Amino acid sequence: AALWAAAARRVLVFPNPPPEVPPLPARPARPFTVGWAGTGTHLPDWFAVAPAVAAWVRGRPDARLAVMTDELARPFVDLPPDRYGFRPPGTLAEYAAFLGELDVGVAPLLPSPFNLGRTDLKFREFAARGVVGVYAAAGPFPAAVDPGRTGFLYRTPAELVAHLDRLAGDPDLLAAVRRTSHAQATGWLRDDGAEVRLAAYRDLLATPRDPALPAGLVADSTADGRYFAVRAGEPERAARATEAAPDADHRPRLREVVRTHPDYAHARKAAARAELRAGEAQAALTLLAPLIGDGSELPSTLTDAAQVYLASGDGPTARGLLERAVGRNPGHPVAWALLLRVADADPEAGGLARRSARNQPRNYLAALAPLRHLAGPDRAACLGEFLDRFVAGLDPEERPYVAAAFARAATAGESPPLELLSRACAAFPESARLAEAHADALYAAGRPAAAAAEYARANAARRAALAYQLEYPDPPARGRLWAVAEYARRHGLRDETSDANPTDAPRCDGGRDA
Repeated sequence: AALWAAAARRVLVFPNPPPEVPPLPARPARPFTVGWAGTGTHLPDWFAVAPAVAAWVRGRPDARLAVMTDELARPFVDLPPDRYGFRPPGTLAEYAAFLGELDVGVAPLLPSPFNLGRTDLKFREFAARGVVGVYAAAGPFPAAVDPGRTGFLYRTPAELVAHLDRLAGDPDLLAAVRRTSHAQATGWLRDDGAEVRLAAYRDLLATPRDPALPAGLVADSTADGRYFAVRAGEPERAARATEAAPDADHRPRLREVVRTHPDYAHARKAAARAELRAGEAQAALTLLAPLIGDGSELPSTLTDAAQVYLASGDGPTARGLLERAVGRNPGHPVAWALLLRVADADPEAGGLARRSARNQPRNYLAALAPLRHLAGPDRAACLGEFLDRFVAGLDPEERPYVAAAFARAATAGESPPLELLSRACAAFPESARLAEAHADALYAAGRPAAAAAEYARANAARRAALAYQLEYPDPPARGRLWAVAEYARRHGLRDETSDANPTDAPRCDGGRDA
């Protein structure tokens, strides 16, 4: 709600609807089972605590661990098969059956920005199925859990393990928390929030209405009670095929779709792209002609048509279409990129590049476009502004692309001032190209030792890249694991053995003041 408040006229937040709450089952005779389940977005959370939970299970012969998640997480835990049950994600019914196998469920939650949007759904699911939860004292859980009565809160893996010890050693406590949390879940059924939602929707509609669906739409739909779904037919399948396998020759099939459904714009554009790939620019123009010229064209249609005119050698017409496209959508990145390419030699190109940058304030490529039209102090100022605007907020996965784009732009043509190159190298230490440019400038300034250090840094980057390419000629399957681990580390994962804090000692009071 906080994120959307600045962009929406109104923000509504509804509580989670109550889950299905079957009667509380008797606890069967089985090993004491601890479990965790989550989607791929929760893998960093599980990565952070899985070793501690696995070590606890390993130390208790009467315990086992059950996990339901992405296959990537299977090796997070090293336990014998009879002590570790792993399964991939499944249906809601399969998830409910999984919960039925657990005595205690753990719910880790790193303090990442994404996790700020989490809800108390895990608490509700555990309570509805009689699973005693041990939850991170973060996000929605402190407000949802009554520590010691409906669940437990932890702040460190050591606290998590202390709660597991207590629950495994005190069957009466386990049974009492099961009953209390399940009773609370049963109470949720009496207040499912439906009236709140209904009132909000009626208020948004202002005038409640029950529009009649067009007869043709109903005839083409698959009905399920009051719900109608329009399934993809041959026209849609034909158009989608060009996106799934663009190298195949779909032209005969698409020509037939356009002949039988002349108003299906998506098929016309797909057919035009297929003709253009085959070198038939005139055929592509004929297909697109009915979609342009009436003043109501979509920017994407104008951009498609411009690409066809460019391929046929008609730059002025392409430029006119692209000007119309950015007039309709001033932030259209593809239209701007093509327009700047068409107008590259035009005296107005610099002004167009600056317009493009203003209209795409978060597009780093657009921010770099004016550089080729600037010189001297103006060029240096543009580079410095780029470093100020874009570097601090970059996601790690964006950095290689932004570093490479900035390095290409900064080193093309006139060399930036030495001070600016020093700033750029500090901002993008992974860039060998910037290190080389910095070294060149240092050497020219009569500083050979400093230049040698930068050349050496560029060479180290080259060797690191070469080692990676030799070790992994194909992208490594475990690359996702690297990303999960980096994300966990970036958002709160700490090594307890090296960052010991006396205030983080294990507590077994339920974490009421967490």
